Amino acid sequence: MTHDEKLDRILNALMSRISTRIKNNGEDDKRLTMDFICNALFQKEGHENWETEFLERRLLSDGLIQYIEVEDVMLPELTDLGIKYIQNGGYKRERSNRDIEEELKKENLKNAKRSWIALLISIISLVAAIAKILIDCFR
Repeated sequence: MTHDEKLDRILNALMSRISTRIKNNGEDDKRLTMDFICNALFQKEGHENWETEFLERRLLSDGLIQYIEVEDVMLPELTDLGIKYIQNGGYKRERSNRDIEEELKKENLKNAKRSWIALLISIISLVAAIAKILIDCFR
């Protein structure tokens, strides 16, 4: 499983807890730390401890999660940006969009090269036509 897929799964897990938090006046199970979430979600994938910190830093730096303190325990919570981000497809969608953009850039470059060749052929044809007209005039 790629890191992007893991990030999306964490965001989806946090998203699924929103209804519970609303029902409980903003509180959730204090066991739901980032370590617990990662261990629960990625137990079968051979998740390593350093990955938890890496994923946590990524989500924090992207502004998708924040931490709230509940009884001296720091729990991750989705930000409004995080909610919108996961609703719009998350990291997987972002990766797909980047791949499509790269492909479009490559195609545009190919088309530009073809356009350059077509322009060159047009100029050569124009010069040949003008030369033919000039030759016929001076005969």
